Amino acid sequence: MRNLISLPLVMILLTGCAVGKSLEYFLDKETFHQYEGNCFLIADKVNERLIVQKCPLRSAIEVVGNVATLGIASPPKFPKVKYDNAIGDYLKQTYSDKKCNFKTNLSYEAEFYEYTYSCN
Repeated sequence: MRNLISLPLVMILLTGCAVGKSLEYFLDKETFHQYEGNCFLIADKVNERLIVQKCPLRSAIEVVGNVATLGIASPPKFPKVKYDNAIGDYLKQTYSDKKCNFKTNLSYEAEFYEYTYSCN
């Protein structure tokens, strides 16, 4: 019984963390970045950190597809390396006159990552 109560509570708290993190970046520079034919939404706290996720439209289409096919035609998730490569490409294009280094800081959901970075 205790586990049945704990699991929903943990799920609510984790979802709340992701929503809270999204709100933290709300007024920062947001960019739709194309990388290898895929769209990423990147919110950038300039010279500090950023978050990256799939573009909202793509996510919405995937949800509709999952519901319509009862989960049978579920699209594959992007591997983390694809997010890493998209961030590297974004930093190269945005700060082309500087050398940038980044690392994954946190993952709030399977496809919602926060990175810290610095450019010199």
